[in-house]
Amino acid sequence: MVERIPKLQEYFVDGQYGSPGADLLTEKYDIQLYQTLSRGNTSRGAIAIPQIDSTEIRVSCKGGQDIKAIESNQNKGRWKAEFALNHCEQSPFKNECAVKWVGKQDKKRRVYYFVDKQIKIHKRLANISHLKGPKRHTRANLEATVKEVKRGMKNKKVRVRRRIRVSLHMIFTVIGINLTRIHKNMSLFHKKYTESFFTPVGSEIQIYLLLNI
Repeated sequence: MVERIPKLQEYFVDGQYGSPGADLLTEKYDIQLYQTLSRGNTSRGAIAIPQIDSTEIRVSCKGGQDIKAIESNQNKGRWKAEFALNHCEQSPFKNECAVKWVGKQDKKRRVYYFVDKQIKIHKRLANISHLKGPKRHTRANLEATVKEVKRGMKNKKVRVRRRIRVSLHMIFTVIGINLTRIHKNMSLFHKKYTESFFTPVGSEIQIYLLLNI
């Protein structure tokens, strides 16, 4: 894909595409991966890694703690974040917390151990939350467009054969979709501004000017 689209910077995928292998490739080629439709069971006491940069890595919990992670001296790429025990005892999520107890009875503490692979997973899952407005729904909009293109195809197959005929079929289908969208947007534009600025005198001139701004 990078060879065919050398300027690729962003990539929107569904929940099944995300994987440690994909994380390594996107990091290698400096591509921002946005994963949508992440499904599955979620914990009420889930752990998040909201800050990931070159200076420090922080880990937060549902109970409100925000801890700076420390990298292991012996195992490179292995991290740990130790949470305050007194805060954990008072947290309403202490029974659902994803962090396990470690240590003996008199020296128990909650420590979250993780590796670089988990850091990349947290970063990938959080990417979509940073997008605002229509861009956040890019993948859904694209799938809706593909659905429009396939409308009328029996068994999802085109009714013509040979590459040139299929190409022309798709070109004219896309032209029709674009014309439909232009007409829809022009109608909304016309309705919006004519309701706001319509006056009995000179109305035709106003409408003409508004449509040609």
